Order: sequence, then structure tokens, then C-alpha cells
Amino acid sequence: MFLIVNEANFADLTKDQLKVVLTDSFPKHVWEENLQIRGDHSLFLYNLAIALGDRTRWESDDFGTLREKVAKLFRFLYWLPVY
Repeated sequence: MFLIVNEANFADLTKDQLKVVLTDSFPKHVWEENLQIRGDHSLFLYNLAIALGDRTRWESDDFGTLREKVAKLFRFLYWLPVY
């Protein structure tokens, strides 16, 4: 919702490219297809939520490390418009 309300732009990547981006941060996560989720970006967010919800996919129990991984992902994928 934050991204929509703030009119964030996001990188125009294919599903395969988004898989690589997620796998770089969460190598233990196995990408899940969900036919009810439409759009590559939405499917990426779905998989990110799964990766974040399962501590075994974090590779670290340190929440600060997890926060940095997600921040790095978001800095790469999203930017806010400048008015």
C-alpha cells in the first residue's frame, strides 16, 4: 500500500529477472508460482513475503541483517518520483 500511495516507480523486470534478484538476497527460498496472482511484480512481492515469513530462508537470525537485505532489494527495485 505504501508503494501505491506514494506513487513509487519500480524496475521493469521480467519474472525471471525478479527471481534472480530475490534469490540473490534469499538463496534458500524456492520461487513459488501462484496462478491466482497476476503480474510479475505481484508474484515477486508474494514470494518476498514467503521468504520473510520463514526464518529458515533468512540465512541469519539477525534482524538487522534481514532489514538490510530488504532495504537493498527495495533500493534496487523502487524509487519515488521527485516533484
